[in-house]
Amino acid sequence: MARSPQASRKLFWRMLLASLLRRRSRAFIAALAIGVGATTLTALASISFDLDAQLSRQLRSYGANLVVTAETGRLSAAELPSLDAALGGVELAGQSTYRYEIVQVRQQGIPVVAIDPLTVLSARPYWSVSGALPQGAQVLVGRDIAEAMQLSPGAAMTLTAMDSPAEPTPTPQSPAPSTVAPAPANEVRVQVVGTLSTGGAEDSQLVITQTLAAELFGDPGAIDLVEYSVVAGTEDLAIIAERAAAAVDGSQAEPVKRLASAEAKVQSTLNSMLAVVSVVVLALTAITVATTMLALVAERQTEIALKKALGATNGSVRREFLTEGLLLGIIGGVLGMLAGVGLAAAVSFQVFGRALTISWPLLPAAVLGSVLVAVAAGYPPVRRAASVSPAIVLRGE
Repeated sequence: MARSPQASRKLFWRMLLASLLRRRSRAFIAALAIGVGATTLTALASISFDLDAQLSRQLRSYGANLVVTAETGRLSAAELPSLDAALGGVELAGQSTYRYEIVQVRQQGIPVVAIDPLTVLSARPYWSVSGALPQGAQVLVGRDIAEAMQLSPGAAMTLTAMDSPAEPTPTPQSPAPSTVAPAPANEVRVQVVGTLSTGGAEDSQLVITQTLAAELFGDPGAIDLVEYSVVAGTEDLAIIAERAAAAVDGSQAEPVKRLASAEAKVQSTLNSMLAVVSVVVLALTAITVATTMLALVAERQTEIALKKALGATNGSVRREFLTEGLLLGIIGGVLGMLAGVGLAAAVSFQVFGRALTISWPLLPAAVLGSVLVAVAAGYPPVRRAASVSPAIVLRGE
């Protein structure tokens, strides 16, 4: 009497589960190998997916990576909202503005940079300030100037404006405006509040506030340079630069090539390393699964021969072993995927000090990859199982 398809399926699953339970130690080894592989691959893929953003955040400690200037003349503070709007939706680690002038101190011309003390360290976190940032009638002195002029916090000095713009003189053809901006001061007495060391040009400059620069030189709101620390990859940064340049007429925005090339090189090297490690892990997982499945086939030769002697076909034998590999792949893949997410989050927090951004499509892909590796690695042993000769095995040869 022929069995119904439903009864045949129940019998198949009972025999399959019974076989796995009888040899649970080897099944556990195969599932463990798949799980370890899935854990490693999920962790590496998650880290690699989030690597560009994580590295970009870390490398922002070396300074801004996008600079906006005017093609001719200067930018105006009134144009900053247009730039900010162009960068809307972009993650910024910092942003600040700068104005460059020259002052005279003790009969010497010295470059001065006017900053916004509230934002400058977000764009230039590498500044090493001994003391405080300037406020009002205060100045931060570059290390080289402080040593040459014997200046220390608390010292007083006079800044004399050089090349300050002249006040326009009304003419009959051009009547005087109803409101006249205050004339720029020629000299301002300031107090040193600290020294600045960067290893760059700032060591030979004075740092003042933009408010004080407007008082000394006039032209309030004048800006020579805007720096942005953008959290983005090299290709995205180039697109962002184009958007920023188009936002303000007569402006130009350029990525800092030194930082951009360094970021691209580091990212490329790390991604290549992760890819190599992933291939090695896949190979080791496949070898372990294939070896375990070969051992299972060797142990079950008599069982396989008896089934074939009772009428089992080569197709049914292959289906049984492939289903075993499929089950082990699913179990190992799911457990490994969960462990891999935890491992990636721990590594990200330990290395980068930030939470990992999980790419959810990677998770089912990791399980699917584990299943494919398990089935592919188990196929050669399956072919060997299907080739077992009942007559030879049952005779004990």
